Amino acid sequence: MSRIVIISGFQVINNPRVAKEAAALAQAGHDVEVLGSILDLSSAQRTEALLHGARWRYTPMVDLVQGSWLDRARWLRARLRVKGAQWLHRFLGWESSAQLGYFTRRLFHYAHTRQADLYIVHLEPALWVGVKLMQAGHKVAMDVEDWYSEDLLPADRAKRPMGKMKAYEAKLLQDAAYVTTTSQALSQALARAYQATPPAVVYNTFPWAERDLLCGEVLDRQDPELVSLVWFSQTIGPGRGLEQLMQALHAVTQPFEIHLRGNPRPGMEAQLRALAPDFMQPHIYFHGVVPQAQLLARLAEHDIGFCGELSDCPSRDLTITNKSMEYLRSGLALVASDTAGQKELAEAVPQACFVYEQNQPTSLANVLNMLLPSQKRLQQAKQASLQAAMATYSWEQDAKVLLEQVQKALSQPSAQG
Repeated sequence: MSRIVIISGFQVINNPRVAKEAAALAQAGHDVEVLGSILDLSSAQRTEALLHGARWRYTPMVDLVQGSWLDRARWLRARLRVKGAQWLHRFLGWESSAQLGYFTRRLFHYAHTRQADLYIVHLEPALWVGVKLMQAGHKVAMDVEDWYSEDLLPADRAKRPMGKMKAYEAKLLQDAAYVTTTSQALSQALARAYQATPPAVVYNTFPWAERDLLCGEVLDRQDPELVSLVWFSQTIGPGRGLEQLMQALHAVTQPFEIHLRGNPRPGMEAQLRALAPDFMQPHIYFHGVVPQAQLLARLAEHDIGFCGELSDCPSRDLTITNKSMEYLRSGLALVASDTAGQKELAEAVPQACFVYEQNQPTSLANVLNMLLPSQKRLQQAKQASLQAAMATYSWEQDAKVLLEQVQKALSQPSAQG
């Protein structure tokens, strides 16, 4: 049995990719620990539910719910440290690891004491941690969930230590025991950018077996006579293609239901409704976030899954989101913008995924007008989604890729030995 430590620093309930990885490795017989955080009561409750019956351990770098006064002191100190580092970067141009996240140094020191056989780093704070662990002689792998140095809009990039991020990415991509990422498009782009071996692709999929728990319950959908479209995320905000969806409604030929699930930013619901025509207003519904365990059932109520991602930065353009994979598993037709990642998916499952030109509401309306009147075409697309999910785009398939990479890494001699 090998000891594996997964490092993110973020809350695990907001990062299903880490949780799935931990479960798969524990199921394979490894001793698995995840380093993250717990920041509020709701997150603590959801984390407890996630860990119920789990074979892996979760160690928060800070626990603001059940932790002591020391955790709150650490949180305050970490926030002040990050604020100070951001100020130095803004006014003096100084770059430091503190600009990547709240617990970079604590993550490293804690991970270093574990003396694991393999460390797997996720997300921005772990970039620096992974490099430091490699320099200390540890065996490190990386999962590129996003292209971290290319994941932000220009205004946000100005706050990040871009030079250091690129240097950390280069070191890990070139020297890590293995690297995984979310699409072939992103894998090839990373390899070209850093003259590295293309990362193995582990899609943002979920277990096909969980479909056995579906009972056909309908909680969100209102009119079974209308086609129903769904979109979900943690946050309902700008820049997700929802504005284009509302604008496209002016050119659709028949009404249908639209269900948006997530926490709306202040004023966002009103902004989106203001873009939609009057005849569609009664058919637009907003729903709150549900736990991951309930999401499949809520999505499976509908007919079409909407993926309106925008190519406003390379990372968003190249990735294939968990949203797309959940729609496939739910048996929905996909209406997707023409990002490189989503075109990759559409080429693989053309009967299930229909692409429109992003930022062009008329193009989106044309795709909807093709699907909405044709029950036959819609049902064929939904069936094609299920077949693709069962055969290819499921966690059962992607876990095999992950376990193969881990086994190869563990069989390699360590730098320490």
